[in-house]
Order: sequence, then C-alpha cells, then structure tokens
Amino acid sequence: MKKKIIYFGALLTISLSGCSIINGSKSEELEEGSFHEIAENSTYMSTEMSLQDLSLESVGGGVVIDNELYLSDEEAGKINVYNEFYELIDEIEQDSILSPTLLAGEGKSLYIIDIGLKSILHVDKQTHEIVETIPFPVEIHEPEFLSLVVKDTALFLTYDSNQEKTAHIFKIDLESKQVSEIGELFSGSIHEDEFGELYALELGEHYKDNDSEGFESGENSLYKVIDNKLVEEVELPYKLTALDFLLKDNYIITYTYFRHSVVRLDKQGNLIDSLATFDPDYVDYSPVLLEYNHDILVLGRQYDQIFKLSK
Repeated sequence: MKKKIIYFGALLTISLSGCSIINGSKSEELEEGSFHEIAENSTYMSTEMSLQDLSLESVGGGVVIDNELYLSDEEAGKINVYNEFYELIDEIEQDSILSPTLLAGEGKSLYIIDIGLKSILHVDKQTHEIVETIPFPVEIHEPEFLSLVVKDTALFLTYDSNQEKTAHIFKIDLESKQVSEIGELFSGSIHEDEFGELYALELGEHYKDNDSEGFESGENSLYKVIDNKLVEEVELPYKLTALDFLLKDNYIITYTYFRHSVVRLDKQGNLIDSLATFDPDYVDYSPVLLEYNHDILVLGRQYDQIFKLSK
C-alpha cells in the first residue's frame, strides 16, 4: 500500500519565492543565489543509498536502538535491522505486520505504526513476538503520520491531517493506555534531543477565520515539551517550511521544503549552512531524519529514497 500524502489539506499555502532569515526578522528576504552558495560550503557529502543493497522495496520509517539501525519496509511488510556498516543482520517479518511505517523503540521494545492495521504494534525486538496492539488515538482516514517517539512509559505521535480539529500531539500512557493531548491544535514533528528532552517543531501556524480553519505555512517554531505543555523556544526563519528535524550539538538540523534542502540552524534560529540539496522534482513532504554512526540519514518516504549525509 503506497502512501497518500495529505499536506495540511487544501488549506496550506506554500511560498517558494524567498526566505526571511536574518535573526528572526521577517522583513528581509534571502536573495535567490545565496542559499546555494551556502550549500556549496557544506562539509557533508550526500550519497543515495541503494534500496536493493539494503534489501528494501520501500521506505516507511526508521529508528536507532542500541547502535543498530531499524528500517521499515511498508511494501514488503517487514523491518530490517543493520549494523554500523549498513549490513543486514536481522529481519522482523510476520503475518501480523501488514504495512509498517514509523518506528520508535528503547530497550527490548520496538513500536511500529502499521497503517494497514490502523494500530501501533509493540514488538519484542529480540523474539520478534507482538507484545500488544495499541489502537490509533483517533479514528483517521488514511493518515500520514509524521513522528513517533517513546519516552519512559509513554508514546508520543503526530500526524498530518486535513481534519484540522484532530491535529494534536498525542500522548499514550503505555501502562493505562490513556490518551491525552499536548498543547493546542498542532501539526508537526516531535523528537528527543541528545539529553532526553522532548521538542516539537510545528510545520504551520494554526489559523481560524470566518470562512475556514487550518494550518498555514510560513510560521515555524520550535517548542520544548514541559509538563505536557508546549513552551516556545525559538521562531525559525520565515517561510523556511521546516519538516522533520534533529537536535544535535546545539544545532537544529531540519529538512526544509523551501529549496528542498537539509539545513542547519543555531539554537537562536539563525541559518548556519545547508548540508545537502535535492532534486526539486522529488521534494518529500513527509521525510524522516535520523542520526546513525555519525551519518545523517534522510528517509524519503514519498519517493522511496534514502540519502546518507557523511562528513
């Protein structure tokens, strides 16, 4: 089952004409050529990885657990496990797994968003047995999930939805299975930093007027999750249209729709450089960024591509 991308429904407006980035100011536009000059100064090299070499038919999601890389194959209905040399060392495949996409995990536990089952599977990554099946927190027609995180005794997940009133950060207590919502209406991604703190990056600002309601691109802010509340940390450059992200070495690394690039910003939201740019004909609306073995992996879920950014 191939993915259907619903990017904030019909209400999202995307502008590719310019990008305001000077110290949070929205009044100054980045000139057309300067972004590419920054990209040329990158110390990273981008290489497209072969899905055939990785024994994958498609790209669904990924996670790193105990220095092993887990990649899901939505088409084949399995999860592959790799060592630091990207060699296949294990496969998790069984009839109970239909269409695995995003992954999260810690210790012996692997959590899998299965679009076919409309559930989250809790799998013992050593025995490959399904421990439990957790239903989606809300009933969603063809959802496109953006992020899944397990922290302590809770799962956190976000998704892209054309049903704006259901777009939230959901928290599922793994013991009681109680579902709660964090903050107001939200569409974006949520991840842990290297110190175990939770952060959320909104993909568009929520708006409501007399005629419509939705999320509009152009406003990206990074929030810290504190006591089940969103506390704004920094507003990112205007119209950057940041999608998935990593927090590494006091930098924000994000895949941006604008200029189809992976860029690095400081914690004040100032653009530092571009790590890689991609073919504009293959802009991915729901990428996954991972750090593995000092590489940054860009999982292109829409076009089934994996790029490795290495120094």
